[in-house]
Amino acid sequence: MNTITVDSNIYRGAEIYAKLHNISVDRLVEKYLMTFQMPSSESLNKESDDYLDSLDEDLMKQTFEAAHQDYLAGRCKTHEQVMAEMKAKYAWR
Repeated sequence: MNTITVDSNIYRGAEIYAKLHNISVDRLVEKYLMTFQMPSSESLNKESDDYLDSLDEDLMKQTFEAAHQDYLAGRCKTHEQVMAEMKAKYAWR
């Protein structure tokens, strides 16, 4: 266990918030500090899976078909071309 020093006014505000949300100040601070930690690969995979499950399958098929038709018609740019244009437009190096 470690100790931190917090301005008394900030601590009082945290106490009030914690009481309103039925949580201890310790837990409040821990939860806040945890927001700065990297998410686990497991939670990222779940979020990705949830996102993919939420996509409309017909819309994805239509989007792919439109992109494929653009590719066949020669209207696509390579990744390198897109990056070069973005670097020029935004003065990236």
